[in-house]
Amino acid sequence: EIGPTEMRAGFFYNEDGDLIGMGDLLMNVGDEEDARRFELRFGTRLYGAFLAPEDEDVFSIGIGGEAEYFFNQARTVSAKLGLFYSPDIVTFGSADNVKDVSLRLMAQMRDGTDVFVGFRVFEVDLPIDREVDDNVHVGFRRSF
Repeated sequence: EIGPTEMRAGFFYNEDGDLIGMGDLLMNVGDEEDARRFELRFGTRLYGAFLAPEDEDVFSIGIGGEAEYFFNQARTVSAKLGLFYSPDIVTFGSADNVKDVSLRLMAQMRDGTDVFVGFRVFEVDLPIDREVDDNVHVGFRRSF
């Protein structure tokens, strides 16, 4: 069963001066029961990137999804794995593809606000492989 569709937007900035905008359109897959411990979301992710050291612009359309496991019935603590890939045919500019993998442990502070710790590997394949991010992250997420 296909559930509701989520639209998300965000940006990424690192110490190299790379600026990357992202937009997601993800569909929930499975029933809509609130007591579920496992959620799957599949869809697309758009990337618009300015890679500062190479002075390159990259635009791509990725496909992928997220799997989230809730550790408790109240659904306040979870682990989320996200995988997105943009193949060469939908990656524009001098890049060949974009790979984006993340793993997060999240806790809900209140309705719509989560704190997280996680690891992300974010790579843009230029003539040489360019790791935009390969670090541990700590942060928060606000949903409207």
